[in-house]
Amino acid sequence: MTNVKVLEIPVIVRELETKDGKKFNVYKAVQNNGKLIDLKFRREVKNLPDRNCIIKVLPENLNIDKTRQYPALWCKKIEEIITPTYDTTDEIVAMFSKPSNPDLDF
Repeated sequence: MTNVKVLEIPVIVRELETKDGKKFNVYKAVQNNGKLIDLKFRREVKNLPDRNCIIKVLPENLNIDKTRQYPALWCKKIEEIITPTYDTTDEIVAMFSKPSNPDLDF
């Protein structure tokens, strides 16, 4: 049994619009040093992310295109998409609750 390393790549998804009003998504991958690199998917990839997430990809399914002015990362296949969920309910309630100190009347 071989030990295959699966890469977890954070992805930023932005929705842009053409002059004609057609909407499309643009993808950026976050590198280990925090820099962004363009992320593109081949036509075979059907499960494209629609919001910021983490994708799991095998290294052999990634290629770097360095022929452009800015390099781009091409993905051939996504193994899994992980959408992080944040529970900020308690933090929001604490931000907008009345203070418990009666000396602070506003």
